[in-house]
Amino acid sequence: MIRSSKAWSLLGAALTLSSILCASDARACGGCFHPEDQSPEQTSVVTAHRMALSISTDQTVLWDQVQYAGSPEEFAWVLPVKPGARLEVASDAWLEALEAATAVRVSPPAIQCVTTTQRFEEGEYIDGDQLMHCQMGPAMLGGCAADSEMGSRGEGEYVDETSIETLEPPADPVEVVHQGSAGPYETLTLHSDVEGALTTWLVENGFAIDESVLPIIDDYSADGFDFIVLRLLPDQGVQQMKPVRVIQPGAVPLLPLRMVAAGTGANVALTLFVIGEGRWAVDNFPTVPMPTSLSWDFATNASTFANARSDALAQGDGSAWMTTSARPGGLLAPQQNPVNGSFIQINTAGGVSDTVANAFAQQGYANGETSLSGCRYDDLVNYDEVVDPCKITSDTAEEICEPLGPGQIDVDDLQCGSLDDLGVALLGMHPRDVWLTRVEAFLPRAALDRDLRLSPADQTAIPNWIVASSFENAPCDVAPEGATAARRRSPARDRSAVGMLLLLAGAGVCLRRSRRS
Repeated sequence: MIRSSKAWSLLGAALTLSSILCASDARACGGCFHPEDQSPEQTSVVTAHRMALSISTDQTVLWDQVQYAGSPEEFAWVLPVKPGARLEVASDAWLEALEAATAVRVSPPAIQCVTTTQRFEEGEYIDGDQLMHCQMGPAMLGGCAADSEMGSRGEGEYVDETSIETLEPPADPVEVVHQGSAGPYETLTLHSDVEGALTTWLVENGFAIDESVLPIIDDYSADGFDFIVLRLLPDQGVQQMKPVRVIQPGAVPLLPLRMVAAGTGANVALTLFVIGEGRWAVDNFPTVPMPTSLSWDFATNASTFANARSDALAQGDGSAWMTTSARPGGLLAPQQNPVNGSFIQINTAGGVSDTVANAFAQQGYANGETSLSGCRYDDLVNYDEVVDPCKITSDTAEEICEPLGPGQIDVDDLQCGSLDDLGVALLGMHPRDVWLTRVEAFLPRAALDRDLRLSPADQTAIPNWIVASSFENAPCDVAPEGATAARRRSPARDRSAVGMLLLLAGAGVCLRRSRRS
């Protein structure tokens, strides 16, 4: 276990050293380096890490995507790696699909709108020798017309009709958004058996190294670590690096955080997707529940969730984590929307999907990360285990493949062209037992003083769909609770009489004026 923990600490150092080493003479700002003559716009700072951690008995895989502010001229990620651990470039589509499927979505409450209309149901009454017909429409004054025929005396009546209709919340589609990333990388492996190999390479290639980083490099070199250097030139406007994944043998539910402080500002946003057989939870940091007592503003079509989340995470010393989604079958099975009972549809640039796995394949095709457009994983949840039946012999380097056992599926069958993140995540797992959990934090630098440890949690699902419990700025008159539609009648006799009196009074005024003239 000591070796495993140390091996995962390699990624912590990676995050230190990967904290953006920029070309030419540079001065340090907590691990983020930029040239002396670089403009403020080109200065970079790490603002967020979007990560996924897949834990099985066979292996543990950590995906990491760094998001940053500024426009640095050049990046160099340096990751110390132990024998047995390997680094690979991952796909944007993988983290994009996980993000879309697990983000919190708040719906407005269903309100009942009151609409009152007034109409006149036609009647008739006799005025002298003429039969008068009167009609009234909504929001209009009545009018009468004479008929030469005589008829029986009758009356119309005014009808006030109050209808109550439920204003249902609009559909809130789940959309996968592609933001673009910097990559691919120029990669280089520097071996620890060459003394000073990393520092020599960095200096020769114009990267400045802060003196505080040198002991870290020396320690890992002394412990037998190699160094993988990832180098790229980001495009203007790109604010995140292409995800990488580190694959470590065995189950290691640990996320190295101590070195994340390098390159960050006052706070860093952390989003972690945990994939495993059962639900995992934060073990050694304080946790806060997700706020669910929310208000909806119809004027802005927004809820108070963002502010409530920020307030909750800022409690105490700001080191709290929040679980915002946890559900069984979250990757492979269609998920039901608890708000309206329908199955959630995930919209990607490549179409509509019913599972995260299918959305991943579609988004990868839309991103141009695979040339295959028809990959689907509809029956994967029915398999017992994802295995790799092929092994490389240590003596001859020959690949030997064993036949699959009952209920097993070859991990290679989960590839969609060059997209292989799904298979890498599920290797060694039983698909029907897989949970997808999302935890979030907004940690100050002072809270990055220990690694994040995960432990098995109670198997209680946490939905990421919430209905606001109150509202403001309703778009209509809202019916009180328990109100029903109504129909109120009033006879036209009184109103007609008043109308005739007013008509006669007006005629009298005109008559008096004519006599005076």
